[in-house]
Amino acid sequence: YIPYENPLDRYFIRHPAAFLSTGKERLIIPKIDRRQRAGHIACAAAELPLREAELNEEEKEIASSLCGEGVLAETSRGFIYRGLERAHQRFALDDLSGQTIKITCDGTVLETMDPLRARREAHPGAVLLHNGETYVIERLDLEKGIAEGRREDVPYHTHALVSSEVKILSTSEFCESESSLRARGRGMVTERVVGYKTIDADRTISVSDLDLPPHSYESDVMWISFRCGIPGIANADLPGSIHGAEHALLAMAPLLVLCDAGDVGGVSSPFDPKTGYPTIVFYDAFSGGAGITPGLYRSFSLLIEAAHALVSECPCRDGCPACILSPRCGSQNRPLSKPGTILILKSLTEEWGSR
Repeated sequence: YIPYENPLDRYFIRHPAAFLSTGKERLIIPKIDRRQRAGHIACAAAELPLREAELNEEEKEIASSLCGEGVLAETSRGFIYRGLERAHQRFALDDLSGQTIKITCDGTVLETMDPLRARREAHPGAVLLHNGETYVIERLDLEKGIAEGRREDVPYHTHALVSSEVKILSTSEFCESESSLRARGRGMVTERVVGYKTIDADRTISVSDLDLPPHSYESDVMWISFRCGIPGIANADLPGSIHGAEHALLAMAPLLVLCDAGDVGGVSSPFDPKTGYPTIVFYDAFSGGAGITPGLYRSFSLLIEAAHALVSECPCRDGCPACILSPRCGSQNRPLSKPGTILILKSLTEEWGSR
């Protein structure tokens, strides 16, 4: 294990027990939708005939529908796959959106991505690592579903800068305290990749702008609303304070659920039109959701305690890459207030910690 200059690794250095003595990773398996279920059924039928006794009523209906589309055929032994291409090529089970972007080099397809991931990882100028080799993306055509790159050895990597908006659609669970509310539900996420950073040895060497169309999708969300003023934070410092708290909580998410740092996103606002209060919203960065924010909701006490320890124990004065600065922040880490961040996380810990 080689720690880097990022919040989670810095936290492990100061709290080695959190790294060495934690239990099993919390694997999140979300409920799949009808389209994904159809893909699973088709791939299963391609392996062995799929008997009706192995399917529930909904799955039998899907299998019959696939027969009508010419994907499956019903035989005396069960449903069999009859597609002209391999089932796993027709139904990409790691694709949650149903659309694919082909990443190519000199006419050869390297891999495929869904449109959301392509915006983040295959935008013009992005460095793509494939089979141990680096490729620089030159063109991304979302309408034609293709990204073109060139093979080139480069000593740097890139990070997309994403600006997000989240509209809360529904609430499935909530809990209130004296001055704040935490809840989870569904939301409509609109992401814009506004640029990217070129990074060499953990140091940003350039920042470039991008003009890609936004992408909207429904996903799982969790949010925290502050219904009363937070003592010690002036109104002018509130945007930077909740922005810093958003970054710190996001940084600690992989500590509690099995996910990558980029698998969950966040937005913060001094006034949210849905809640009517200063609010931090977290969302699964996958179309349809992946069950990450529901996991964070259940582990909220541990999340805020870890985030508070991360920021309050960092020796920097105004915030640094080891606590509240994020390489993925679409607003270039502005505004941020470390003192205000600590006050917010302290307040949350006092209200919600160890519950």
